[in-house]
Amino acid sequence: MEAEEIKKIRKELGLTQEGLAQILGVTKVTIARYEAGTIRPQGDSERKLQQLASFIEKEDEREQAKELLSQAGPASLAALLAVSSSSAAGIASLGTLIASPAILALSTLALGVAATRLLKKD
Repeated sequence: MEAEEIKKIRKELGLTQEGLAQILGVTKVTIARYEAGTIRPQGDSERKLQQLASFIEKEDEREQAKELLSQAGPASLAALLAVSSSSAAGIASLGTLIASPAILALSTLALGVAATRLLKKD
């Protein structure tokens, strides 16, 4: 993923570098380096950025992601990305997420987005 695309994702979601760092599980310095093009995201960071990019492709999903961020903060979107992952660790974290009302609302929102996507494929 190119530096300008990373910056665009961050700005589209109304995030600071620190907020994006929290979502990706990296430092603010790492985000600055991604945006400057001195390093490129790899592994989990790259996967999460691709997921965020898919959120901003469609206006309704972008607005839902922004609403989620404003209500529950960057940690909520990070948790949502973990749950939407097919990894066992993401699935295992679901019980922890449901304990928070804000996260529960976010998870419901994510399920709605996923259901909409599945229905549109038919």
